[in-house]
Amino acid sequence: FSEDGSVLAVGYGQLATLWECVTPSTSLTLKHTLSHGSKHERVTKLRIVSKYLITATPNKMTVWDLVSLSPVCTHNVTVSSIISPPTHTTGSSRFAAMIRIPASSGSPKGVAVVAEFDCLRPSKPLKIEWVGRVEKQGEMCFVNSRNEESGKESSVLVYLNDLFELKTLRGFADPHSHSNSH
Repeated sequence: FSEDGSVLAVGYGQLATLWECVTPSTSLTLKHTLSHGSKHERVTKLRIVSKYLITATPNKMTVWDLVSLSPVCTHNVTVSSIISPPTHTTGSSRFAAMIRIPASSGSPKGVAVVAEFDCLRPSKPLKIEWVGRVEKQGEMCFVNSRNEESGKESSVLVYLNDLFELKTLRGFADPHSHSNSH
């Protein structure tokens, strides 16, 4: 769902469909269909972030502009999870993706990174962090935390690794972070 609940995105095969939700008690209305083209490019993950839709197929992540209904940027990567931080933390154009690194690139099998992107400039990540083995798991979420000393609230990215351990990454969803850290 979009942040305001007015749009539902559903992946089906190579399509991402956008449905209008006027009120919870009314039926949904199909508004748009976006296609990845090949029937082999089935949509496996999707997330609405502001006026953008992020879709993932087995080998590709695409950022779509929901105003023009066209792709803004495509990365040839394997994504296991896409999340967006609470908008009170960063505004509404950022998202994080857990990306699996192919073993053929010299990395051990199952190694992944979490990359933070801004939909306004999606061609290059804002931040990249190695997270180790997440071959089978890799779901993520943001959890709000409060600094006991300063009283400031921030978001911490939490993910599940292959040992079923909850791990945290700090510094994501930071409105002052604009540089790569890889």
